[in-house]
Amino acid sequence: MPSAQTIVYTAKIIRAGALLTDTKSLLSHWDETLSTRENLDHFQRENIFAKSSRSRVREILVAFRQRYLTSEPVTRALVTLVKGSFPAEALDRVLYFHAARSDLLLHNAVTDLLAMRLRRGLQDIHTTDVEAWVKQQIAGGKTVGQWSDITINRCAREILSTLRDFGVLQGAVKKRIAPMYLPIEAFAFLALCLRQNQPSGERLLSDPDWGLFFLSRQSVERFFLEAHQQRLLEYHAAGSIIRVTFPTESLQECEILGVKELRDYFRRPGKGGFWMDHVRRYSKSRRKAPIYWLLQSSKKNCALWLYYHRLDKDILFKALVNYVEPKIRLEPSRLDQLRAQHVGAGTSGREAKQLEKQLDRQDALLSELNDFRDKLRRAAELHLEPDLNDGVVLNIAPLRELVSWSEARSYWEELLAGKYEWSSIGKQLRERGMVKG
Repeated sequence: MPSAQTIVYTAKIIRAGALLTDTKSLLSHWDETLSTRENLDHFQRENIFAKSSRSRVREILVAFRQRYLTSEPVTRALVTLVKGSFPAEALDRVLYFHAARSDLLLHNAVTDLLAMRLRRGLQDIHTTDVEAWVKQQIAGGKTVGQWSDITINRCAREILSTLRDFGVLQGAVKKRIAPMYLPIEAFAFLALCLRQNQPSGERLLSDPDWGLFFLSRQSVERFFLEAHQQRLLEYHAAGSIIRVTFPTESLQECEILGVKELRDYFRRPGKGGFWMDHVRRYSKSRRKAPIYWLLQSSKKNCALWLYYHRLDKDILFKALVNYVEPKIRLEPSRLDQLRAQHVGAGTSGREAKQLEKQLDRQDALLSELNDFRDKLRRAAELHLEPDLNDGVVLNIAPLRELVSWSEARSYWEELLAGKYEWSSIGKQLRERGMVKG
């Protein structure tokens, strides 16, 4: 009998398979007002899978519970993805990941057997190859007791068919390891899942579960860079220190707000974003007085929030020195890193094309950040001292180039035309010779 520390394989895969269609159907019908048991009882009673055999329905529900119901946050997140607009191919990869993690035999058939064959330059995989590998696991004491030849054969065939249905293998009869495509949305979500039990950025890059997609550490790092560029997460590396942060720890919070990520809610300048919701809540009749100000770059890839009641004459310079300029100093190193990777990848092939697109995005981001810095510096170099007695609309007016609020530009033009002479900011502008007439 294997010890408690020894991997113990079971043959549950024999009665399961990929179940992609059934899993999506089940998650799409999931009622979050009911308990897990009530949902499963309802599914079995109503036979939402339209199966002729009740025993088959029970087998599906057992596999579903093992794969997706052991963690409530994961279950809720998957329900959110299925009911939302998460890309279908990305969803398939997420479901494969959780199914493989729940079944060590399936997991290690990929990370051990298939990965080993890829390293040897072998892409074909046969039932006899899997049988031989399973027998090695049995001989190593990784199962409870011995398995019959019939069980080993059935298990090998089910592993192959399950991995084919998940897109890891291809071929109806003669199976080969398929090119593994992992959409960036799926990567970011899975990184967040792994982060729940792995706070270390360094260990997150080297997590063995990335082996389910045949990813080397270098490949994982490239994915993190791309996810960072697409604002799905924040990835920072300085030598051996790696920091990965996510916009939210809860997909449920984002679903309530009607956005994929909590950061989207705060970054969105128009309708459905925090800024306009805040303006609406802090407006009464013709008086508009938002106290949280969203300063954004031209394409919304960089943003700062200012708190009205903490304004002082140096706040814009502080924003420049403490936030914007350090951000700009960081981005050229990413550009250099991508250029080096692009040189190593050559000029043709899928990886080279992806790196070329990442280079273009990174170059555009750097230009956008420089423009944001210049606009912020122009406002800072006016050397205007805020006066809360002037009110919100007059104090925000000098930031007209940085806020998505027409009132800021309108009031700025009125200030330059000589209106609001009573205000502190109006007097400061006149002293600087900026008021017309």
